[in-house]
Parts: sequence; C-alpha cells; structure tokens
Amino acid sequence: MPSSTPSTFHGIGICPGTVAGPAVIFAGRIGGDTAAEPEPPCADPNAETERIAGVMANVAQEYRDLAASADSADARAMLEAAALLAVDRGLINAVSKRLHMGDGPKLAVRNAVEEYAALFRNLGGRLAERVADLEDIRDRTLAAMENGAVGEGMGAQGGAHAIPALSEPSVIVARELAPADLTMLLGANRGMVLGIVCEAGGVTSHAAILATQAGIPTVMRVGGLLDAMTDDSHDDSHPVDGRMIAFNGETGDVVLDPTDREIALLRGQPDPGAELGLGAETISAPTVPDDAGAAGVPGVAVAQNGNVAADPSPEVREIKLLLNLSGSEDLAAMGETIAESDGVGLLRTEFLFLDRADAPSVTEQADLYERVLRAFPSRRVVIRTLDAGSDKPLAFLPRTDGDAEPNPALGVRGIRLSRVYESLLDDQLAALAEAFDRTYGDVDLWVMAPMIATVEEAEWFARKARAYGLPNVGVMIETPAAALCAREILDVVDFASIGTNDLTQYVMAADRCNSAVSGLLDPANPAVMRLIAMVGAAARETGKPVGVCGEAAGDPRIAPKLVEMGVTSLSVAPARLPALRRTLTPLSAE
Repeated sequence: MPSSTPSTFHGIGICPGTVAGPAVIFAGRIGGDTAAEPEPPCADPNAETERIAGVMANVAQEYRDLAASADSADARAMLEAAALLAVDRGLINAVSKRLHMGDGPKLAVRNAVEEYAALFRNLGGRLAERVADLEDIRDRTLAAMENGAVGEGMGAQGGAHAIPALSEPSVIVARELAPADLTMLLGANRGMVLGIVCEAGGVTSHAAILATQAGIPTVMRVGGLLDAMTDDSHDDSHPVDGRMIAFNGETGDVVLDPTDREIALLRGQPDPGAELGLGAETISAPTVPDDAGAAGVPGVAVAQNGNVAADPSPEVREIKLLLNLSGSEDLAAMGETIAESDGVGLLRTEFLFLDRADAPSVTEQADLYERVLRAFPSRRVVIRTLDAGSDKPLAFLPRTDGDAEPNPALGVRGIRLSRVYESLLDDQLAALAEAFDRTYGDVDLWVMAPMIATVEEAEWFARKARAYGLPNVGVMIETPAAALCAREILDVVDFASIGTNDLTQYVMAADRCNSAVSGLLDPANPAVMRLIAMVGAAARETGKPVGVCGEAAGDPRIAPKLVEMGVTSLSVAPARLPALRRTLTPLSAE
C-alpha cells in the first residue's frame, strides 16, 4: 500500500553537498526516549551516590580516551569538555538529591540530568548547545548501570549507542548526535558516511561544527523525518534501514524514497524547493525591501586568492571570499582550501580562553596568531577579539554579578566583558601586535570587537586597538542598535563585519539555541534583510568595507542579495567555500 506519510522535508543546511543513498537510522539513546522501568528507592542514598559517581567518572575517562583518538582539535576539545561535565560536582549533587527524595538509581540519573538540561536550555547560548552532551552522559551512565560494566557504554555494538558498522556507503539519520556519537561513527566507518540528517541540532551545535570540518554533507532540524521513516503505512518494499534518501546540504531539502528526477533536481537546481514543493515560501530568494538602499549597486568581480580574474572597471566591486576559522584547525591539511580563499574573514579566539584555570599569556596567544597569519601571506586575516561572557564563562574570572545572569545572551558578553576586565583585552591586543610584527607586516591584518551596541563602544575599542599599532580596526554588527547606527559607527572604525546569526536572533527575539522558535531564525526575513541593507548603504556612503561572516554568507538564497546590498566580502566555513564561489560566479559574468 503506498505511503500516506510525507516524502519531502526541509531543514537547515549545515554542510554543502548533494547526497543520495541508503539510510541507516542511528537509534541509541536508551536513556531519554524510553520510559523508565519502575524501581524501588535505594536503601543507602549516600552509598548509591558514590557508586553512581564512580560510574560517571569512568564515563568521563571514556570520553578522554575517545578524545585522544579524535582526528580534529575541535573534537578533542568537545570530548574533553564532556568529560569535565560528566564529573561536575553539581550534577552529582543533583543525583544525590534525587536519591534522597526517594528516586531509584536510574530515575535519579534521569531526573538530575533533565534538571541540569532545563537549566542549560534556559541560560541559552553555549550552555544550551551542551544539552546534547548532558543527554549523552545520561545515556552512557545508564547503559553502564544496566550492563554492570562501564566500558560497554562506548562499545561499537552495544551499550548506550549501538554504533552501526556500515556495509555500504550510507546516510546516517538520527534525532540528534553528540560529539562522541559522531566521532565514533566516523572512526568505525571511515569513508562510508555519505551524509548526515538530524531532526534536532542547528548551525552552532557541536555535531554541526564537526560535520562541517569533516566536509560531510549535513542537514539538521528536519522535523518529522524519523516518524515518516518508521510509519507502518509505508510500502513493505521500503525497510526502515536501507530506504533511499536524498538531500541537498546547502538548501536543506530532503526527499525520502526519491525518484531519479528528484535526485537530479537536488543536484542541479540551486533552489530546487520551488520544483519539488519543499516549502518554496520558506526557501525562496529574499526580497530586498524598496527602502533598503540596495538599488544601483555596480557589478561585481569575485576574487580568488586575492586576485580578480580581469581588471575591473571603477564601476565594478571586488568581492572577497574568506574563511571562518576557530584557530584549532590543522592548517597544514587545508592547503588547497587556503589557496582557493582570499584569506580569513573570522578567526574566533575563544578556544584559547575557555576550559582553563588561568588566562593565556601574551606569548601563547601571539604564537597561535602568528601561525594563522603565516598561513595567509599577503592576504586578509580578520581576527575577532574574545567573545565570551556568562553564556561562555571563563573559569579564571569571577562572574560580573556574582551569580548566573537570567538572560546571558543579553548580558555581559563580548566587548562588555572586555570593558570589565580590560587587562584581558590589553593582553590580546598586545599579542596580536606582536604576531603582526613577527610577520614583518606580510599580511593584511584586521582586528574587530564583538557585541558592539553603541558608537561610544566602537570609539573606545578603536582608540585602544590603534594604540597598539594595529593597522585595521573594526567591529561586529550583531545588534539591531549597531545596524541602525552603522553610518555613525563606520565613521570611527575602518570596517565592519555583520554577524547574521546573532543579528537574526536579536531582531526576531528568538533564541537560536531554542528549536521551538527555529522557524523565526531565517536571515532572509525582511526585517533582517532591511537592517543588512542599511549597513550596506552606510558602507557605500563612508567608503568603508563591510563583510558578512554569519551563516547567511554561505546561503545560496541570500549570498547574491548580500552582494547586491553592498557587502564587500563573504566569510564561510571552509567546506562551504567551493559552493559559495559557484553561487557567485554568475554575478561576475553579468
């Protein structure tokens, strides 16, 4: 009997690439998706607390062992962070509290983790992104308690997550993947994972970051896919595992049991949604508002490796295509990608500061910055100063208010934290100046501050950075206030970069870590586009460059519109660079 369930879906494109292949469902998650069996209260809560703490300590060691074998620095950092979370005293105390309230051992673990997860969700930001880690810790702890042996929690064929051994290249379909899940999947099935489709997660989730770094086509937030795949009404010729699935990792379009024509459309259409009926309203090209100042923009020439193919006329603008980096990448392994880029549009520096007991020294920072600068000789490298705060707390700093902020996304973060702890910024600026001096100026260094909301903040940062001799000083445009005052801000700095991820969440009043409001987080929304166009107009008026380094820069629906609105550079994850160049090449030919 033909299926009555949907066959087409739409999610968020994470890593570009069009994939068609057999689906393998990653089930796992014994801890969260099934009802807890009744169990009596324990006789000795204190003794049981110690036993569970021991189990969790062993789970932490398993994370550390997995981190030691991980290929990427980011994966290692995420797994080490999960190890610390597994032995967090507050989490163990929450388990003890539940045991003393009468919960059985397994129920106590479930309830304690859910309390922690609810707290992390409410805090938002980086902490909300760690809910998947908490759930993974829960599952592995419960698996070890169930099996009576901790080591089985990470086992390839059992425990909390049965890691499938793929017999053919396949697409992994899951509700959500923790960093440990993805690391184990890739480790056990090298070259066999065609792509990844998840019902949860998002552009900033840890799994998304790792999948993008690995260059695996990925789509997330594909609601209803697992229900459709497991629905009893589907044709018996379509088993759950092995059903064909196809998707486009740029547009987020997903097709279950696709026809040859649908696969061809996914591969050949930059925006196949209109033909496939995948929610064309959601993925149609955004309309630039009439009053946004985007009309009359000259033609463009897309640069490559810092050069424009033909000498453009004065009426033609050069668009640089840049990379977003976290600083922990293996630059030696990125030779081809580096060669195809025009430099770095965003170097995040947070990893130098997070999960450590003291601040990095000037020399330690300068060594890292120098390594990146030397990888991009004669090209632009844009480095963002520390973007931390109460949602990305620094262990070596006391909280600014003595307690957790109720809404950290709107709290003391970015430039606000730098003004509270000014010596931290001074050391970073000194390190950047030292690294620049070591390269003898053989790089186009740009430095920018995050979370700017006022002209006064921009002036303060520019004055301080220029005092260290840094050649190009700019700011991030992430708040509606900064976008509305872009003309005045650009008067006091050398450039600006639009962070569309944060800008969208602030414009739409929707936490980008809350999947319940993910439908609002589309940078193509007219309100967001109007503000971006205002910044572009300010750039043309002042003659100052403005780039985009958020996810919108790599969105094939939006990137051409950003260029039309006056943006002079687009910065994306390394895996997205070839697709972005293909998207913009027709503009050069016009």
